[in-house]
Amino acid sequence: MNIEETYEGAQNRHAALKQETAKEKPTYLATIESGFSTVHAKHNTFECQIVMLEKVGSEVRTGISVSVEYPKAMTDKVPSKYQDIGELAQAEYGSKLKDPFPYFTNGKVSRLKLLEDAVFTLAVQLG
Repeated sequence: MNIEETYEGAQNRHAALKQETAKEKPTYLATIESGFSTVHAKHNTFECQIVMLEKVGSEVRTGISVSVEYPKAMTDKVPSKYQDIGELAQAEYGSKLKDPFPYFTNGKVSRLKLLEDAVFTLAVQLG
C-alpha cells in the first residue's frame, strides 16, 4: 500500500527469481512489482512500479516509476471492499484481466503499457 512495501516486494521477488533460476544460468533477470504511492498530499494515490534488471554477475539496477493517479472512488474500496484494485476492476467493470487502467483512462492506458514504460525507462539507462 506504499512505495516502501512495493520496493520490499520487488526485492523479495527478485531474490526468489535468482534462487529459482540458479540452475538454468540465465543471462538476465527482470523483476517488476506494482503498488500504490502517495506522491503529494493534494493528490490521491498513484500507481508505481519498481523494476529490477540484472545481468547475472553484475549489479542489480533498480528503477522507480510513478504513473497514473487512481480515482478516489476506486481506492476508497481497497482493501475495505476488494482485496486489490484488479479485483475491483473485475467485479465492477467486468474486466477479464486485473487491469483497472482502461476504465479510468478512456481506454488509452493498460497495465501492460505502464509496465513496459517502467522497464524501458530503466533499460535505456543501462547503455
